[in-house]
Amino acid sequence: MGRATADVLKSHVPENVAGVVFLSGGQTVEQATNNLQAIINNGPFPWPVTFSFSRALQMPALEAWKGNNENTPAAQDAFKARLIANTEALKKK
Repeated sequence: MGRATADVLKSHVPENVAGVVFLSGGQTVEQATNNLQAIINNGPFPWPVTFSFSRALQMPALEAWKGNNENTPAAQDAFKARLIANTEALKKK
């Protein structure tokens, strides 16, 4: 997926575009991160490439929190873990 997506982006998206943002809906949080990494690995690109990670970042935190304020530290840890994973995915490896 990463190479094909990168090839299409490079051949069809003008260089003056501000950035390319994919929706992460329909993917697990891990799939969204892995797919972003696969695309980034086929860069560089003349514009930023990322996912709109709202659900992929928030879902683990919401699942940990469960509406109970006593679970706030666990929710914060889950959110931080996804932030770190997705930040790392933006780095070419």
